[in-house]
Amino acid sequence: MGFASLYPSYGSASGHGRSHGVDATGLAYPSPMVGTDANRQTEIEVDATTRLRPWRADDLDSLLLHADDEQVSRGTSDRFPFPYTRADGGAFLAGHVVDLDAPVFAIEIDGQACGGIGVRPGQDERRHTAELGYWL
Repeated sequence: MGFASLYPSYGSASGHGRSHGVDATGLAYPSPMVGTDANRQTEIEVDATTRLRPWRADDLDSLLLHADDEQVSRGTSDRFPFPYTRADGGAFLAGHVVDLDAPVFAIEIDGQACGGIGVRPGQDERRHTAELGYWL
């Protein structure tokens, strides 16, 4: 099941409104998950070795290993510091940096969280948009 079918509340193909019901391919969309605990339980299999899944407290060591990279910090927002410290990782995993109830996932490869991907909905006049970001 693809990202769009899991998160229809982030806009339709036109970029306006919400997509619910059945799409052109006949896939049924679930109810919106924004503001619920459902995102914390969603996993998306990409292939035999890769999946998107919620971040977990036990990802801290892996997060530190992969996030403490100046190249990663250069390509991300100001919320992603370099050097990336244990305190930074703990704050992220506790939900103090981003809302972990929003669609924010660890990119797991061969059982190790080695990147992240997420969507941040627009606010106010940008409420019909969203920002997609990832790092690996």
